[in-house]
Formats: sequence, structure tokens, C-alpha cells
Amino acid sequence: MLLTSLRKGDVLTHVGPSIVDNEGMVDARGGLRLPFSSLVPALATGGAVPITLKRGGRPVEAGMEVTREDDRLIRPYSGRYPAYFVHGPLVFSPAAADAIPAYAEGNPPAMPGSPLVTCAGDRVAFPGEELVVVASPILPHAMARGYQDPFGQVVKDVDGIPVRNLAHLIGLLRDVTGEHLTIRFFGELSETLVFSRREMEAATAGLLEENGIPRRGTEDALAAWGGGPDASR
Repeated sequence: MLLTSLRKGDVLTHVGPSIVDNEGMVDARGGLRLPFSSLVPALATGGAVPITLKRGGRPVEAGMEVTREDDRLIRPYSGRYPAYFVHGPLVFSPAAADAIPAYAEGNPPAMPGSPLVTCAGDRVAFPGEELVVVASPILPHAMARGYQDPFGQVVKDVDGIPVRNLAHLIGLLRDVTGEHLTIRFFGELSETLVFSRREMEAATAGLLEENGIPRRGTEDALAAWGGGPDASR
């Protein structure tokens, strides 16, 4: 079975022997019409499902690779404890679909232009891709005075380096060597934060204690913090 990925312009006509109509539905037993994806679990063998499509006007019989892994860019918690990491007055965590309503309610100006909205249906572009969000209102500290609260905003880059996931962000925070740390966010109304690198690190322990946060981060986040330069790649 020739394996293929769908391309722009492909028209899916069959999944297995079943005809896929113009609404992406197939006829099932008992006169039911169901989404074609309902056939995938029963038809998938060896990580692929047989399909027929039209490509360039010609019929092509092939196999489409399928997986049990959730490859959505913004996934739900699904019972998992969320990963997090505290650095200075900021608490970072991967964006989760369940939390978006709380971000929107707590900081409505953060939503216009945010990937939480514009990328809601996207799939990951590379293995391990995550949107990293400020998951808590900014912790009170003198260094944060004058800044807008970035609660619910997605981190765009650290010192100009685009953030790929939480572990990558943690590595960037750990390995920065300049006097200042610059954090930019996505969004039409986002504000760039510039902090003293040393002051951010020095303030973290006190902020944890003052706000009743027992640990700086989850185990995976702390492993990234102590993982050396390679953890930022």
C-alpha cells in the first residue's frame, strides 16, 4: 500500500470501500450517515488506513498514515496535571484548551491576535511544539510595576529567539547571559517586558514563598532548568 499525505487540491473519495460524500460523510449500517473519520479505527492496520482520492484529476489508491497521538497544537488537559515553571513574577505553562475561557475572562485585551484564537484548530508543525502562556496573573513585585499584566498571553520570543515549547523557553531563560531579559508576546495589544536578568532570578525564591507556591515548577520543567545548554535546543 502506497503511503501518502493529503496535498492541497486532493479530493478524498473513499475511505476503505465507503464513498465519502461532499460533506465528508459516509453511509453506515442502519441508514446512518457518519463522519468518514468514524471508519478509521476499524480500517487502520499497520498505522495506515486505505483511501482513494483524486489527485490532478486522476484516481489514486493509497494509504493515509494515522496515529493515536493527539497532534493538536492546543490540547485539553485530559486529566493531566499541567506543567508549569516560575521565573521571577511570571508563571509559564503550555496552553491548554480548557484554560482559554479563563484567560479570555481574566484578560480580554490579550485575545485579539492571540494564537489561542487564530491557531485554535491547528496541528503541530513539528514534534513537541507547544504554545507557552503566562498561566497566572503576574506576581506582585517592584520589577513588574508599570507593566500590563500579561496573564493569558502567549510568549513569542525570548531575547529575539522564537519559543518552541515550555522546555525550550526554560532553557532560554536559564542560558541568557546579557544584563537584561526581553520577553515578547503575540497579540495586537501585547507589551514587551524587559527585566534585569539577575533581579528576576534573585526574586524567584521570595516570590514562591510569598505566594504560597511550594515548588518552582513541575518535575519536567525543573529537569529542563537543570538540563544544561542542550535543553534550550
